Amino acid sequence: MKVSNIKKLTYEIVFSLLAIFAVVMSFLDIMSKISIENNMNLLIIDNSILIIFALDYFIRLSISKNKKEFFKKNFPDLITIIPLIQCLNYSVLQNYLD
Repeated sequence: MKVSNIKKLTYEIVFSLLAIFAVVMSFLDIMSKISIENNMNLLIIDNSILIIFALDYFIRLSISKNKKEFFKKNFPDLITIIPLIQCLNYSVLQNYLD
């Protein structure tokens, strides 16, 4: 197996595991089995996963040769990072109002 294939496989496995973990945490939160907002460790993990996905998306966007095609192919990825964008907009707005 080539090094590039190993890197791609590792990338896919890591991001799949992060996505599964985030979905399970969200599901348990919705079912009231855990409370992400009231548990600082879970909140840090949840936000860290969101930041990792956002960084991944914007890095891949920045190195993409065809931005329009990238948006079309990776629209679901953009949807998953919207909560982070909303949080950033809220914090910027809050700092502006203070």
